[in-house]
Amino acid sequence: MTIHISHNSSNKKVVGKTRDGRKVKKVTTSPRSTCPQGCEHHPDNGGTCYAETGYHLKMHWDKVSEGKRGTDFETFLKDIESIPEGDAWRHNQAGDLLGYDHNPANTIDSEALGKLAKANTGKRGFTYTHKEIEPSKFVNATTAKANLEAITKANQDGFTVNLSANGIAQADRYFKTGNPVAVTVPEDTPEKTTSPEGNKIVVCPVQTEKAKNCAQCLLCQRGKRKVIVAFRVHGNGKNKFKAIA
Repeated sequence: MTIHISHNSSNKKVVGKTRDGRKVKKVTTSPRSTCPQGCEHHPDNGGTCYAETGYHLKMHWDKVSEGKRGTDFETFLKDIESIPEGDAWRHNQAGDLLGYDHNPANTIDSEALGKLAKANTGKRGFTYTHKEIEPSKFVNATTAKANLEAITKANQDGFTVNLSANGIAQADRYFKTGNPVAVTVPEDTPEKTTSPEGNKIVVCPVQTEKAKNCAQCLLCQRGKRKVIVAFRVHGNGKNKFKAIA
């Protein structure tokens, strides 16, 4: 399985200069086979994934998924280690965390994630995962627990892994784990709101024009934040999202 790193990404929503003068320019992509079946944006669940609806990103993702772009994991780790200390980088603009060969979509390879967290030492890497941490029709209790333990360990080691929730109710449950949480919401969601369980929800500052890009914001990189980050549904999939929300 190949994994790709763009050393000078053209993803304008992500790259740019941070508020402390550093640059964010490295973005990675993992194959589709890593995408969990329980994700609300999965093709089997409505097909609202933004990476599938954007022409250029989809074309790039196709090539990574087919093994035509990218490197093996060990070479990828060396690329991550070469990132200058203090720089931020975005893991998986498309795709998810690597899983075990027997079920790459729904499991998390804890050893691989541990190596990635180690390679990130001194850097400010961050990502999101839809890998399930609760038992479902796709994962049993043992797998769900192992997934959560791997994510929690990565966050403790300084590599920020946001738990991507399917809806506010799940976001509230995820928030109790102590890990950072993100959730997709309808496009008319207020900039600041509160969940049913009293957790603060803040819409992505890039979407509300409080920041120009992820680099200028880096709210999602803050692993110990006290708010749930909400992303208003956008792009070609927003009408489908309304239908399944």
